[in-house]
Amino acid sequence: MSDEKNPTVSVIAPLHALLLQAIQGTLGDSLFVRELKEAIHQDLSNSYTSEVEKATLNLASALDPRFKVLPFLPEEDKQETLSRMVVKAGITEETKMSRDPHLQKEECPVRYMNYLETLLGKPAGRQWHQHFQRSQPVTVQQRR
Repeated sequence: MSDEKNPTVSVIAPLHALLLQAIQGTLGDSLFVRELKEAIHQDLSNSYTSEVEKATLNLASALDPRFKVLPFLPEEDKQETLSRMVVKAGITEETKMSRDPHLQKEECPVRYMNYLETLLGKPAGRQWHQHFQRSQPVTVQQRR
């Protein structure tokens, strides 16, 4: 993550969690190192504390393919972030159907003339439609 020339907002939450985890004191630390780690931990703990900031950073990380499984979050926060993402994206079957008119009714594909038809013209005796309709078969007319 530190190799990136242009870091994005999606890196903030994982990096913040990694720093908080890495700065935990260990048994072999001297008094000075322990106090330094506590001061850094205290300072890091006071950043990104509002719920809006946390939610925004977690959502940005969830959208980033590198962090989409959100390994830095507890399970409860993962579920909350993923459900928030679904709500913000509006991904429900009802909204898909109501927003996209193509999903409401089945449309017939547009019929285009191929190169031979363009070059030679329409074949005689065939009824041509601009759109094929699946429910109605194409009929062939006989010339008299």
